[in-house]
Amino acid sequence: MFYYISFLRPPPTASSTHTSLLITPQIANDLRTETCPNAHDIYYSWLPSAGLKPQKLTSWNPKNPYPKPVPVPLPSPLVLGKTYTLALSCNGSPVVPLTNVSANPLPFPVLSKPVRFYQGREEIKKQEQIDRIYTLVEKDRIIVSEQTSFDLDKKIWDSGIGLSAWLTDLYQDRSEERHQEPLVKKLRDILFAPERVDIIELGAGTGIVSLVVAALRYRLLRPQNSHHDDLPQDPSPSTIEPGRIIITDLDSAIPLLEENIKKNAALFDIVKPEAVVLDWDRCDEFQADDALPTAWDVILMADVTYNTSSFPALLRTLSSLLKPAPLALDRPTPLVLMGYKQRDPSERELFQNAKDKLGIEFVRVGSVPGWRGSGENGGNEEEAVEVWLAGG
Repeated sequence: MFYYISFLRPPPTASSTHTSLLITPQIANDLRTETCPNAHDIYYSWLPSAGLKPQKLTSWNPKNPYPKPVPVPLPSPLVLGKTYTLALSCNGSPVVPLTNVSANPLPFPVLSKPVRFYQGREEIKKQEQIDRIYTLVEKDRIIVSEQTSFDLDKKIWDSGIGLSAWLTDLYQDRSEERHQEPLVKKLRDILFAPERVDIIELGAGTGIVSLVVAALRYRLLRPQNSHHDDLPQDPSPSTIEPGRIIITDLDSAIPLLEENIKKNAALFDIVKPEAVVLDWDRCDEFQADDALPTAWDVILMADVTYNTSSFPALLRTLSSLLKPAPLALDRPTPLVLMGYKQRDPSERELFQNAKDKLGIEFVRVGSVPGWRGSGENGGNEEEAVEVWLAGG
């Protein structure tokens, strides 16, 4: 389990210099159903910072999970009409390092959307989105927006974080013993090779997993790809047909997916993901779209098991994606990679159902340990995000 700083009361889109800017921070799990049991100091900073260090704003008290609003000091110096972003963290840093996410004993930081300051007194609506920044490799950073509402498909979930971290590690440290398992090696050779790969993600939510995969693949296809000596190097990466990354979810999730794709466009270039509607109950309509690839190399999933009543539709969708179109019968069966965090033991029935009905067997190939803030409970195995792989 990971914990996240969020806003019970978000900042406004604009604020008068004549009134206090009030927010209510909270530290809770991904679904906001369990508050953090550990005490933490919460620091604030305004970005751009003008060189000022983050300052303590308040303290999170686990005995008071419904705190009162707190006033946030205004940016200094403040320029009227200019926008500033409010960052909250437990260590002064506004970023989440995916490269070693389990070693971070603190809740994830959060950023507001830009706040404009003015001298008037008119009432301004509250913000409806937040941002989180994740570091990948070297200076690459992904910005992912979430809704402040309780729409579950518009928030970051633990399995998306865990699977993204595992993939980032797989990309960076190719000598790890746990990555030498034949099926994992096959996945690595498919995902991180400078050749065409067609990838689809199911139930993508904010899209973080596909965004990470796209950013890592583009690192291999751009000219500065010589840092991976164990990968095949192409003398002209710009001439490679990279394939497509299709990010799918219900229609209601598409606007947020498209926004997250757009704001990270500089990390993708020719490997830009595409957001497409895929309702598991109507997967035939998706398969009938001639504009989509006729076969897939990798199917990605994270946190798709929380609603066990959807398993029949999910299995039908997987069945349709595992079968190539008549003109692509020579393509190998795609690999299915899933990030999973148990919320109820009945969810594990999906693995046996996939074996019985689809003929594919999921194998647990890794995990990203969870933690409960700082303290003795960090890294509990039952809190881990499990990584499962099937196919091939």
